[in-house]
Amino acid sequence: MSKLLFKSIEVEQFRQFRSSVTVHDLTSELNVIAGSNEAGKSTLLLAVRAALFDRYKSSVGESFRPYGAKVSPKVCLVFELDGVEYRLTKVFSRRRDGEAALVASDGHRWEGPAAEDFLAELLGFSYAGRGGSRPEFQGLAGLLWVEQAKAYERVILTDQSREQVHGVFEEEMRELLGGGQGEALHRRITTLQGEYFTSRDKPRGDYQRLIEREVELKRRLQDKQGELEEYEEKVDHLEQKQAVLRAYREDRTLEKAEERVKSAKAADARLAELRTQVQAGTDKLGRKEAELGGVKQAFDNRNKLISELNEAQESVRAAERALTGKEGELKVLNQRRTELKKGLDELNARKQQKDAELSLARDAETLRNLVADHDRLLGIFKDARDADSERRGCASERDAICVTEKAVSELKKIERARDLANERLNAAATCIEHRLHAGAAALLGDQPLSGDGSVMLTQRTELQVDGVGQFSIIPGGEDLDVLRRNVESKSQQLAQALSDVDADSVTSAETSLNQKNDFNSQAAQYAATLRGLAPEGLPVLEDQVSAIKAKMESLQQKLGDNANKEFDVGNLEEEVQSLQDQVAEIESDVIDEDKVLQKHREALAGLRAEKTSAERLAEGRATGLEQSRGETADDQLRKDVQDAVQQVNVCVQLLEEAKQALNSENPEAVEIEVERSNRALDDIRQEIEALDRDVRDLKVELSAIGQKGLAEEVASFETEYAFAAMQLENASRRARALALLQRALDDALRQAKESVAQPVTAKLVPYLRQLIPGAEPTVNEDLILTGIKRDGAKEDFDDLSIGTREQLAVLVRLAYADLLSEAGVPVSVVLDDALVNSDDERRDRMKAILYQAAKRYQVLILTCHGREYRDTGGTFIRLEERVERSENEESLVQDKQHAVMDEIME
Repeated sequence: MSKLLFKSIEVEQFRQFRSSVTVHDLTSELNVIAGSNEAGKSTLLLAVRAALFDRYKSSVGESFRPYGAKVSPKVCLVFELDGVEYRLTKVFSRRRDGEAALVASDGHRWEGPAAEDFLAELLGFSYAGRGGSRPEFQGLAGLLWVEQAKAYERVILTDQSREQVHGVFEEEMRELLGGGQGEALHRRITTLQGEYFTSRDKPRGDYQRLIEREVELKRRLQDKQGELEEYEEKVDHLEQKQAVLRAYREDRTLEKAEERVKSAKAADARLAELRTQVQAGTDKLGRKEAELGGVKQAFDNRNKLISELNEAQESVRAAERALTGKEGELKVLNQRRTELKKGLDELNARKQQKDAELSLARDAETLRNLVADHDRLLGIFKDARDADSERRGCASERDAICVTEKAVSELKKIERARDLANERLNAAATCIEHRLHAGAAALLGDQPLSGDGSVMLTQRTELQVDGVGQFSIIPGGEDLDVLRRNVESKSQQLAQALSDVDADSVTSAETSLNQKNDFNSQAAQYAATLRGLAPEGLPVLEDQVSAIKAKMESLQQKLGDNANKEFDVGNLEEEVQSLQDQVAEIESDVIDEDKVLQKHREALAGLRAEKTSAERLAEGRATGLEQSRGETADDQLRKDVQDAVQQVNVCVQLLEEAKQALNSENPEAVEIEVERSNRALDDIRQEIEALDRDVRDLKVELSAIGQKGLAEEVASFETEYAFAAMQLENASRRARALALLQRALDDALRQAKESVAQPVTAKLVPYLRQLIPGAEPTVNEDLILTGIKRDGAKEDFDDLSIGTREQLAVLVRLAYADLLSEAGVPVSVVLDDALVNSDDERRDRMKAILYQAAKRYQVLILTCHGREYRDTGGTFIRLEERVERSENEESLVQDKQHAVMDEIME
């Protein structure tokens, strides 16, 4: 089975990767590349796509440069296909440093455009004509590689991927469609229908022209019929308008309307005179009411001044009483606060003494705890140091053995090839059976023959018989020489391979490999012990022991003679707490007293301000009242009010009489009658003028239309339209028959395609039921997943939740990959954060499914949720570690032992 296997990815000066970043050790099964947001997972996938599918001298290469940089992005991929390893290197640049090189392990090399063209042919894709590559040009990668934020979209096959997938079922499709005769019939019906309809089922050709002629004739017939009906309607309108005009003249309608207008205008003149009298009375009343208001206002102001003076004097007396009482309360509060403050000072002195004693007790207790921690950590440090020594010893023994699993596998393969060559050589050898008489002698090569027996010959041999002569025996002819050279070649190849791994046989190589695995397992166990004893490493543990020891010495120096003294910490803490509570209680009382004192002081200040304000207000109001009385006496103000009221009453009586006279004429009815009679006169005049004009226009128009012969034209168009409709009906019957036959053939084709879709469904069902028990997929004739069936109901793909759509899109890609892989097509599946909307249970099921699929082809998962994919069971790679190693080259210069053990501890 052919396999496509990516082994390593190296990116340099590509978007956010300014320095070289390498991801290697990719296996042929499940690989998880984890990294946090902005770590560069999607950029890494973009670099792989660019190296494979973009021209190295295209303009899109400039978009791969790091922000603000002028350097040329570089990507190097190592992948294996059909047992051949390829190394692809691309430098994206239109300058001289642009490069494309593809080197194969069998010695072939391609450079520049030739390398890109061979790569496209090898992987089955094509380059975009302009701009960057798109999924429709990327072959199976466009189908099986999922970009970030697009996992939940419906999976659609591009032209290239559809051709590759359909190629698996090409023969089955031809048989289901009836072979060559079925295809010919379908093409013939399609051709005939094409004479009547376009690809979008729109009429065309003669059929379209018949439809257009029928529509045009029908429109022209309807137009003429409309003209005839319009002529007849206009004749009726003329007669109606002439009858209305005669009625107006006979009834003298216009003269009667003019008389009503004259009568209404006379009544309106009488109303205007009465309104003038009412307005004059209203104006006079307004003036008198204004004079009354001014007099009343002056009288009310005088009374208000008197009242305000009395209120101000009473406020002054009340403020004096409140101020005297508040000063007495403040004196008592000051005495009580002084007594509380004295008791608080005594308690604080006692508390400071106990605090000092408690601090010594706690330092002594801390010293005892530090001594115990120091002894415990010192023991752990010794055990961890021993485990690290053992780990290093096992790793050294393991690294001394150069045998690898791949080397042993290759040795077995070579040994099987040598044995097979031997068997083929023996099968092609010539068997010489001899039965010699007693005393007869013969010599076969250097071997004498006697008696009965047989000899197998694999190369040219001379047979000498005494008294007869010499025979040349050539077993198998020229082919046997080739077989023998093949045996010698395989034997030499096996000997060289054994020498490379320092072994004398395949069995001894396997024994060395088992020993290496044992040493590796022991090293891992000691590493786990070291990790359990010192999770952060031996230096950190040693620093912790030193830090505790330094704290011990500092406390011993601080305590001096009190270091070994026994203290009753609990009793001291209770005494300090008791004193603290008493201090807090008295401090709270002092604070409360301070608050009360502050409120009394503020109240006292407020009362003093209120007294001053009240005195100032009373003086001001007394002055104002005295000035007002100097201008006008109180009695004079009362007399002015009485005179103004009497004058207003007289004006009110005169105005009421004028209003009664006006209302008796019914003003509203007079105004309405004037408006109505004028409008009626205008309407009658306009209508008569319009009727005269319409009658003249209709007579002129009807005189012109009557000369056209509309009735004869309508009859002619009816005959022509009937013939065109008959022709169209005949053509429509044939078109409908062809369309019906086409639909029948299309239904048969669709059913055939649905049958061909069965392999996709068969591959998808186990995955789907593992994810959603009891569910069944619905796959259309184009091999596209359209939805699922569960609990007796069909659910469309677009109606499912985003999480479920993500999961189904991954499963259908796995089904495609299974079919293509079984057909010998090399595939790989790449998922960039494809399950971000899955819940924990569904994600666990998907991880199991991906692990299962990765047994057949390589699966790469890029994710920012590394913790959730740590238990997938595949190879786990942290992208940040690869970036850090690239940026810090000094940390990479370590021996093989430390590199392997660091990966185990991580």
